[in-house]
Amino acid sequence: MRRRALLSTVAGGIGAGVLAGCLGSQDRDRSSFDPAADSPVETLSVGSRESVAFPANNQPHRIHVRNVAPDPQTFELSVDGLSIDEHATTVSVQPDEYASIVLNGPSEYMVRIGRPGTPELQTFFFEPDHFDCNEQAAIVSVPADDAIEVRGVGPATVCPSPTPADHSIAVTGTSCRREGASSARVAFGPDGIGITGDFFWKARCDTLSLDSVVYREEPDSLDVVVAPAGDGSCSSPDGDATCPDSDPIAVTAYEATVAFEHDLPSVVRVFHLVAGGSQHLAAEVTRDMSN
Repeated sequence: MRRRALLSTVAGGIGAGVLAGCLGSQDRDRSSFDPAADSPVETLSVGSRESVAFPANNQPHRIHVRNVAPDPQTFELSVDGLSIDEHATTVSVQPDEYASIVLNGPSEYMVRIGRPGTPELQTFFFEPDHFDCNEQAAIVSVPADDAIEVRGVGPATVCPSPTPADHSIAVTGTSCRREGASSARVAFGPDGIGITGDFFWKARCDTLSLDSVVYREEPDSLDVVVAPAGDGSCSSPDGDATCPDSDPIAVTAYEATVAFEHDLPSVVRVFHLVAGGSQHLAAEVTRDMSN
């Protein structure tokens, strides 16, 4: 089961938490509001759905700011984050109408709702792993007395976990070195993982294999083991797989890919098989989900 979305809220100026409050005699009915039945007077959209990897498993989040006071209200809406420029707008909202904020993809966001010249009324914090296959929304009802009510709407279905699909590895060259260490580098692509590395063995190898490709749901990680193909004896395209005493380390450079369905893992670890059957950790990389 993939992680579920979590909406973290901090109420600014009205104390911690979300105040449900009581409906005043002049307030509009908050419980019957359905944003799908009408259109917002303005939408502050952040990011693009086109750039979201695995969009079906990373649905947008929406915040609907509704005026439940008897008179028009002006709201200041802003979105900021570590990897985005600030987005902001000032909008006048008539009674029973609303404005919307749409967060189109996973990232770190701080969403502020306020009035001109007044402290923030409400602040929302989002992390990248709050986004999943459920399209979530928060309805923020703002009365005249600032006794804000926040109500979450949307499904809470179980989302599919990242699933390795096809994988491949190819040798890109061999060499002999005097010194160094076996290593690998990992790149997260839009639909898979790319790995490049220098594999150390007792001889140069013209073929390698991905001996193991295992995804673990907890802690959302992929483990890849690189090994010589076949019985491990190795051969070299130039006919001599061994290295001279002056440069005794046999190095095989490679490129590998692991395609994924549904989503990418948070952590990738690459192991190189070493003589005797043990494994050397060549790389451990955590996915940057802030952009």
